[in-house]
Amino acid sequence: MRVISKNKVNKLRHLKNLKTKKLENIDYNSLSGLRIEAVQKLSKFRPETVGQASRISGVSPADINVLLIHLETQRRKMDNLKSLTQKENIILNDIALEKFEIYRKLILEWNEK
Repeated sequence: MRVISKNKVNKLRHLKNLKTKKLENIDYNSLSGLRIEAVQKLSKFRPETVGQASRISGVSPADINVLLIHLETQRRKMDNLKSLTQKENIILNDIALEKFEIYRKLILEWNEK
């Protein structure tokens, strides 16, 4: 029976996650922290995932970390926007409900006259 260490399992999970992280519409020149060679190679090859980017010669593990930090920052910004949008929808629904109640009362009063 073969025993796999927790460290190896964690590394495998990390590598699997790298394969699925998408690199879409990134302006590599605007990312601070990427080395010039990495910017050139990433711009030339336009990898679709972080896993592909990690296999490009000239792109170091530090450059991959810069990409991962950028992706996480973007994800958090999107989550914040989604959260705000949901809150705005709730507020708009509350306002619409209040207006509906006002109109309903006006119609009821008008019908009584």
